Amino acid sequence: MTAAEKVEAYLDRVLRYLDTPLVQRDPGEYEALMAMKSEIYTMSKGDATT
Repeated sequence: MTAAEKVEAYLDRVLRYLDTPLVQRDPGEYEALMAMKSEIYTMSKGDATT
């Protein structure tokens, strides 16, 4: 998956998360989003091998 594809997938997931009512949001989803964000940032710095 390219960096652009990962960013697009991340943004789609963030929008779905934000559309979910606050009381129904899954804390695990937030953690997954932060992990995706970290992976994208690492890729942008050229440190990732994928």
